[in-house]
Parts: sequence; structure tokens; C-alpha cells
Amino acid sequence: MAPLYEPARVRAALEEAGVAAMVATLPQNVLYLTRFRKAGGALAVLSAKEPGRPTLVVPAANIDFVLEDPDPSVEVIPYGAFYRYFAEEDLPEREATVRRLHEGIRWGQGAGEVAASVLEGAGISAAISDAPVEAIPGLQDAAPGLQVSLDPDLFLRLRMVKSPEEVERLRTSARITEEAIAASVDAIRPGATQAEIAAAYAGAVVVRGAGIRADNVSIDEGAALGNVNMPEDRVREGSIVRYDVGAIYRGYASDIARCFS
Repeated sequence: MAPLYEPARVRAALEEAGVAAMVATLPQNVLYLTRFRKAGGALAVLSAKEPGRPTLVVPAANIDFVLEDPDPSVEVIPYGAFYRYFAEEDLPEREATVRRLHEGIRWGQGAGEVAASVLEGAGISAAISDAPVEAIPGLQDAAPGLQVSLDPDLFLRLRMVKSPEEVERLRTSARITEEAIAASVDAIRPGATQAEIAAAYAGAVVVRGAGIRADNVSIDEGAALGNVNMPEDRVREGSIVRYDVGAIYRGYASDIARCFS
């Protein structure tokens, strides 16, 4: 299973910047490096020495979300406090994975402290982050000698060039959106409300394995208001119905507009 990013490009970017590692705090960058899609409290650490072996620092309460899009090359280190009870010794694979991760919780530590231990353990003295070091609580205190420079543009430059896996996810997201539009058009008939058409679109997205990015459907003059949803607007003979919708498939989004009469 290949990572979402291309390790060689990341290593070259870090070497060009003159640092040995990168720390991702923004959800989109954590996703990019680790496939982890649960926003809030997670960090990703990646070294130039081992660009294909990222570390995910994740709240102990959220380790189960690692199962959604697993990557065996990612080292997962949970932190904080969260209690689970495992009733059996022999567990199925997924439950056993959660137990293994649970047993590795860094109790009482914060994300910054764990990230500092990962960086110091790898002998790294300089890193780039997508957030100021002050925004990563505990990092500087735990590793006072670590030089962390802010360079969110580096992450943007890396993500501008999509890997084959990213392209496939984007393509699938667009396909699901197109199919959901086509499936929900049957709901457009005189008397149908905006809410009914939007719900038909949303349901068509969900059954295809994606999430809703936007379900904006405008009827007639409602389209002049932008993307505001007016649930009670109704279709009449000759109405114009405008879609501005999108889906999210495994962290990658589409945004497509279509008009129907």
C-alpha cells in the first residue's frame, strides 16, 4: 500500500529547506502524511531520513479512527487518557489493533511532548511546521534545543502535485458526485421542494460510500441568492433547478455545478 504522498519529493523538499523533519498540525496535512481523517488533536511527524515512515501522534480517544484508512507504514502513538475494557484475550484483527494501540498510550502526555520525543529520538535538531511552535503545546518545553520554523507553503507546494492514489480518490469523488446528481434528478417534478431534491442527492452520495461536501440545490430565483438553501421552495412547470454540490471520498473532495429545466 503506497502512501498518499511521494516520499522522494518530501525528502527533496526538506533537504532543500535545510531541515531534517516536518511536523504537520492542520487536518489536511495530517491526512496527507498519514491517511488519518479525524480532525482535532492529531499531529504527523516525518523525517527526511525515513520519508516513507511517518509518525501519527493521535489522541487516545481517537485511535479507533486509524482503522478507517490504515497504512502499515505509519507508526501510531496515542497520547492523553482514555479508558477501554477488553473482555477477551483472543480478539479479531480490528479489535486486536485497537488494543495494541491502546496499550501504547502515552498517559498524561500531550501531543507536543510526544512529537518532541519522536524528533529527539531520531536525533533531529531542526524541523519545519505548518503552524507556529507556540501553537503546538508542550513541544518547545519538551525539546528546548529544537529549532522549529514556520513554513506552511512547503506543505502546499508538496500537495500541489498529486500522487496516483490522490488522483484516483479525486476521480472517484467526482464520479460519485456526477452519479448522485443524475440519480436525484428523478426527484425534480412539479411540487417537489428544495429539501426533497437535496435529500435525494445526499442519499445518493452516501449509498455510494462518500460523505456530503455540499448539497446546495436552488430553484428559480433562489439561484440568484448564491448557495443558500431554501427548503420550502417548490418546482413549477418550466422551473430552473441549479445544483452546486460535492462529495468527500476518503478525504478528497469534488465541487460540481449543473443546471436542469
